[in-house]
Order: sequence, then structure tokens, then C-alpha cells
Amino acid sequence: MRRQLQQLETWTKHWRIKINAQKSQAVTFTKRRPQDPPPLLLFNHPIPYQRTAKYLGITLDNKLTFGQHITDLAMRAKQRTTALAPMLRTPTLKQSTRYHIYKAIIRAMMSYASAAWLHAAQVHLNRLQRVQNHALRLISGHDRSTRIMQIHEDTETPFLEEHLRRLQLQFWTRLRAHPDPEVQNIGTNQARRQMHRTPRIP
Repeated sequence: MRRQLQQLETWTKHWRIKINAQKSQAVTFTKRRPQDPPPLLLFNHPIPYQRTAKYLGITLDNKLTFGQHITDLAMRAKQRTTALAPMLRTPTLKQSTRYHIYKAIIRAMMSYASAAWLHAAQVHLNRLQRVQNHALRLISGHDRSTRIMQIHEDTETPFLEEHLRRLQLQFWTRLRAHPDPEVQNIGTNQARRQMHRTPRIP
């Protein structure tokens, strides 16, 4: 790792690219018991080891369970649903309009980059489904005694995981049609002995 960091320093100097070493983090991704990692330096600044790191809006934990990411995502989606509750339940707007508001503002946020984390454990995905359940109750006007299945049928809404699976299939289909062969091969070379859940082509 130290050699790679030295190569990175040489490369950034050559191309005059500045990296803020003080804001850099290191994460060891492994399913095994973590060991004491070696100290790392980038431009003479120590790089601290963390259990999670955020990249392009996705929280990556050291075991790639995406539990923390989905927990935070569900909390933000719940806050957004609460803020929009007066609009989602108001009878002055058509139900179809309120449903489109949910899809554009809440469900779109919960769907972001789902192809990367949809392999997470069901207990994590259920947190997002509960947000959709609450939003659909507001939109449809059903009380708490109405079954969730009935609400989804009345609003003609797929369960969230079903919607995300559809997006995942579209993602992999576009990937396979990409003109760059390196992009086409993403996700195809996985060890057969891997036992943990990983993103795969549906």
C-alpha cells in the first residue's frame, strides 16, 4: 500500500493534481476479523483508518453490508416524507399529483445508486419499505387498519424492492450494451467461493 501511495504522489505531481491529504481516509474492506493495519502517509500526512467512508453519496462500511448507508437513507427519506406530509395528504391536489410528488422527491432519493447496494440484507431494505408504506397511506387516505398490500394495489404501486429490482435490471442491460468492453465486463468476474451477498446481474 505504501508503494501505491508513493506512485499516487508521483502521478499527481506529474499531472499537477492536488489531493487534500488531510481529508483523506482509509478503509479496510474485509469479511475477516480486522487486523492492525499499517500506518499510511500521503504527502507526509497520516491517513486515518475509518470503519466507513462516503463516496459519491454512498456510505461504504468496512464489510460492504451497506447497513449504515440504508439506515441514513431511510432517516432522510422519513424526514422528507414528514416535511411533505401536508402536501401528500391534502385533498386539494389530485391523488395522481401527490403520487408523482412522492415518486419524484422521495422514491427517487431512495432509488439512488440502488444497483450497488440492493444486495443488502432484507432487514435493511425493510426500513425503506416502511417509508413508502407511510407515504402511500398519506396519499391514499387509508387508515392504519388497511393492509399494506391493499394500499399498494389501490395506488397501483409496486413494492419498493420490486421497483429497485427493475431499475437494477435496466442498469445491467445498459451496461452490457456499452461500447467499452471494460465497462461491459463489470461485475462478471466474481470468485465462485464467495459466500456473502454481492451485486449480480439479475
